[in-house]
Amino acid sequence: MKTDIIRVHIVILGMLLVIWLVPTNYNFLIWNIFLALIPFDLALLVRYAKKHRLLKGLMN
Repeated sequence: MKTDIIRVHIVILGMLLVIWLVPTNYNFLIWNIFLALIPFDLALLVRYAKKHRLLKGLMN
């Protein structure tokens, strides 16, 4: 699972580099994709914390 998350971030980083380096009209996608990663990573953190009982008091 951890390698899958790393692969997702590497693919997204590749997409960001292509959008940034190739002259297009889609430069706004860099910010949009970055903002989409925030809830994705937060969801993964909550899932990890719940699995390892780090948030036991908050998850009742």
